[in-house]
Amino acid sequence: MKNKSKNKRNKTKTMKNKTVISPEITASVELITPAIAKKMLDGNLNNRKLRKFRVAQYADAMKRGMWDIQNDAITISKSGKLLNGQHRLTAIVEADQACQCLVLRGVDESAYSVIDSGLARTVNDSLHAAGLGLNSTHMSPMAKTLIAMDAGLSIYDTNALALVQRRDVVEYVENNGEVLTWALHLARKVDQAVGGIRHAWGVFAILAAQKHGREKVEEFINMVVDGAGLKPGDSPLALRNWISRQRGSWHRAASKGNIAIFIIAFNRWLNNEKVAVIRPVGETWETFPQVID
Repeated sequence: MKNKSKNKRNKTKTMKNKTVISPEITASVELITPAIAKKMLDGNLNNRKLRKFRVAQYADAMKRGMWDIQNDAITISKSGKLLNGQHRLTAIVEADQACQCLVLRGVDESAYSVIDSGLARTVNDSLHAAGLGLNSTHMSPMAKTLIAMDAGLSIYDTNALALVQRRDVVEYVENNGEVLTWALHLARKVDQAVGGIRHAWGVFAILAAQKHGREKVEEFINMVVDGAGLKPGDSPLALRNWISRQRGSWHRAASKGNIAIFIIAFNRWLNNEKVAVIRPVGETWETFPQVID
């Protein structure tokens, strides 16, 4: 009888959208308006440094109606101090959009030391969760780059790329899975034979196919792969030689340079231009080449 009474006392009580976890702690889904967000931020005294790019990322999603309730709660201490959620609240203010958020109140301030200590959910995690995990290691950066380019964002700007949400990538892969799989098949083929960054080959293949069709792209890539019958001055040979000189020394941002130089070589080949050496252009969005018509 005592155990039954004890279990009854320990049960979580739920009232409408508010859950009482303990006499001091409550969890609820609340509509956070910009005014409420500002008031909550008044209690943001010793939180971590605000990351402006993260705020911009969240605010963009909110403006586009793409913001979903997160399982990571906005957390308020017993004394009213904000322990977690400053980026979301600041984004609500900047976006001037009210959003539904999970809010945890009455938490001991000692909990701050362990908040956000877990691993962040990656785009690959989201693709796997959506059943799109096959080849996600390469498909994810392909999709993110193509989304950014379609939106007119600089792929050299990490803050701009951060605006591409996990949900955007999953949706893009869902809607373009067939062409992404085709491009990745070609990318794997040329990467294994010659080298280059695999997802950069995939992005190039899709960009080139959008203007010249898949057969033309396959013809060019097969020439790069085989090297058969190529003569000095042929663009595919110059590209093979460039990759050979670079192989194994790719720096962190090399994928953008790879895409650019693949486009340059493809354009030269389309125009039947002879070129002894392929050279990259300056690594800026302003100098990034476009596939010619």
